[in-house]
Amino acid sequence: MKKLLITILTVFSFTVCAGDSMPSTHNWNDGSTNQALYDIALAEAKAEQKKAAAVEFEWRDIGKFMKDAKKAFDGGDWAKAKKLLSKAAEQGRLGQQQAIDQANAGPSF
Repeated sequence: MKKLLITILTVFSFTVCAGDSMPSTHNWNDGSTNQALYDIALAEAKAEQKKAAAVEFEWRDIGKFMKDAKKAFDGGDWAKAKKLLSKAAEQGRLGQQQAIDQANAGPSF
């Protein structure tokens, strides 16, 4: 009985751990996983930039990071491009937070 239980648990654990390591955006025909992920990250960074610009607190380096990310991605460095797009999106979010924090800024007497 113990052997059967151990065997069933072992098979179950291997079944649970076995998963699809490729994201759902992977195209098996051309291997464009990085392109799809780049497009998603770029769209997120642009959305955050647009939100920050709407509240007039767009930080100056957002565009530079996106431009450098494009160069890095075209050069084949997906990790660097991902890092730069992440920085751009974070600066967009921080600009929005700065707008909220400084909405009623003024002198304190």
